[in-house]
Amino acid sequence: MAKKKLTEEQKKEIALLRSNNEMYENTIKDAQMRGESESVINMIKVAKSDIEQKLNKFGKENIVDDDVDTIASFIANDNVNIYRPDEYQENGVINETVNKAEAPVHIVDNVEERVETDSPVEVDEKVFSNEYASEGQQYDVISLPSNGECYPDKMSRVPVSYLTAYDENLITSPNLYHDGLIIEYLLKNKVLNKDIDINSLVSGDVDAIILFLRATSYGVDFPITVRDPETGQQIDTTIDLTQLKTKDFKLKGDENGHFDFVLPKTKAQIKFKYLTRKEEKTLERLSNLETDQMRATELEACVLTIRDALKMDKSLQPKDKQVIIDLNKHLENWVKELEKKNTISYSNMITNRMEFNIVSINGNGDRKFIHEAVKEMPAQDALALRKYILENEPGIDFEITVERPESLGGGSFKTFLEWADTVFLNIA
Repeated sequence: MAKKKLTEEQKKEIALLRSNNEMYENTIKDAQMRGESESVINMIKVAKSDIEQKLNKFGKENIVDDDVDTIASFIANDNVNIYRPDEYQENGVINETVNKAEAPVHIVDNVEERVETDSPVEVDEKVFSNEYASEGQQYDVISLPSNGECYPDKMSRVPVSYLTAYDENLITSPNLYHDGLIIEYLLKNKVLNKDIDINSLVSGDVDAIILFLRATSYGVDFPITVRDPETGQQIDTTIDLTQLKTKDFKLKGDENGHFDFVLPKTKAQIKFKYLTRKEEKTLERLSNLETDQMRATELEACVLTIRDALKMDKSLQPKDKQVIIDLNKHLENWVKELEKKNTISYSNMITNRMEFNIVSINGNGDRKFIHEAVKEMPAQDALALRKYILENEPGIDFEITVERPESLGGGSFKTFLEWADTVFLNIA
């Protein structure tokens, strides 16, 4: 049977599918290096298999020799709108094949300030260069709430590309929201300047980037369910994301991105930092493991993850699988024993957070010293420090005004928008 020659559109589709298949392979490798659970990795593999199935529909028997050459040229020359993160930087040097003159950009400080433009604005070369973007790739440069003061290099703006249809394969999959994998994926693949370590971004700056991606990709209307503080009733409503403003951040960081504060009672000199998203997650996990009841909850989740992974696994030998099953049963018994204990549920969240924030006390940065100093810190000093850090924290002001339906009495009330890792789920 004669081979059927592919159309130009089909060749482009194959090129796009192959490149995104490669992206999923890299994502799986990154997840494995970070020690993500097997169930999370398997979910990425499921998304990857969907791409492979679409590739298989073309069939090797239908691709003639010149089709292969053309498809390869599409990938090599970026003749289709493909986003491949690994191409932007190789051995620390920006790949010279990426485009350096296209794609107009503009600065975005708030969602409502976005305007169309036909020509690029002048941007500090330290902050941004068009060499980070490939041909046809759409992006904007957004200002960070921290003004760059939380970082040694003081970089205050970052280039961020828009979400694509293939990004939706991951962001609409609920099972991939485990351990913040979705947000990490978006930061790694949408922040175009690969000189930026995404793990060093403070939480407020991460919120601004995710807000930008959510609003520019799916519109400013954000459906939520809130509790009316007067009636206690649940209200389904929609929030305009342009209501959200950037906090006015006025602090100036030192050469390390740290800040100064003098304790009012003891007059001790404090150096502190604002926490990164990664540190926030570590702090949350640490606090959750401090009591038997909280440990039981965490361990139970691990038991279920292992059980699910075993069901999906096809590589283990029966005897090896049985070893894991037996070990998992021991974990289940541990959970049951912890749940029997009637311990008081409390958390050291306050002192834990202070230890994460504080870099040094009177110039002493030893962690054991800081641990003991925080434990013995007068309440007046501890409260003043926490208040100062909180009131000056960079980020988005998530206070919102909710209009109460006339059927419930009308009027409005203020509350805070919960901005969690699941902000993309309600668009699926």
